[in-house]
Amino acid sequence: MSGFTKVDNRIFEEVSSRKFNASQLSVLMIVWRMTYGFNREDHELAVNYFVQATGFSKRNIQDTVNSLIDGKVLKETQQASFNQTRKIAFNKNTDEWLFESRTKLPQVKDCSPHEEEFTSPDEQKFTSPGEESFIHKRKIKEISKERDDQMGRLNFEQSPEALYESMFGFPTAILRDDFRRWVEESQFQEPEAILCEMIKRIAPEKPRNPAKYLQKSVDKLLKLGLFTLTAVQEHNSKFDQKGKKKKSPQDITLERPSHWEEPKPLTKDEFCQMKEWEKELLF
Repeated sequence: MSGFTKVDNRIFEEVSSRKFNASQLSVLMIVWRMTYGFNREDHELAVNYFVQATGFSKRNIQDTVNSLIDGKVLKETQQASFNQTRKIAFNKNTDEWLFESRTKLPQVKDCSPHEEEFTSPDEQKFTSPGEESFIHKRKIKEISKERDDQMGRLNFEQSPEALYESMFGFPTAILRDDFRRWVEESQFQEPEAILCEMIKRIAPEKPRNPAKYLQKSVDKLLKLGLFTLTAVQEHNSKFDQKGKKKKSPQDITLERPSHWEEPKPLTKDEFCQMKEWEKELLF
């Protein structure tokens, strides 16, 4: 289903029972999002991408990713080099994982009076120094999405952030703030549809800085007072018509236009006169 990340329930249950800390869980979710979320087995994932997506420090992310690879939870399918990013995949074979389980008790679907017995003393180790920052950022993100939850979750094609991510990568923090501003505070009547229209429009141009390009393009629409999807599409269509390149010499027809009359043939006297004029020319 578009817009959702499909992860086997067995994986969720297994991850929940293992001794992962907050940063390790965050990295796993990002790996799922960028692999299973796009129906692919692996993906190029740089350290800086994890830093932007989770809010953890670069050193923390480096140690976390390495620990998950060493623990057989993640697999490195392509090593990083001067001109390529490391590719990472999730290892679905949980029997190979080297992370210990917190409990050997069977998993249950509903809470029971004995649920407290599932908690072990080792669970106190779950909290890491960076977990408070992670929880804070997650709460802010949940609040910003409350409007979408009330209206029904948007599918992939209607979500500007998801569409931008699929075409250009994870949006910057500034661009995410702009997305929120355009959707919640601008005069756009169909903000999600307009933003998706503009993202699709700039994608073929492959700009070096897509975030900045999109910001300027959308702000220009606001200045022009184009607040509906129809108005934006009409404006773009007119702009495209003006920007069409002129025909090249190869495209120009050599045929005489139909409204032109054929010239009359010269008379004998006119022909002789032309010959006399030619004799007077210096070349």
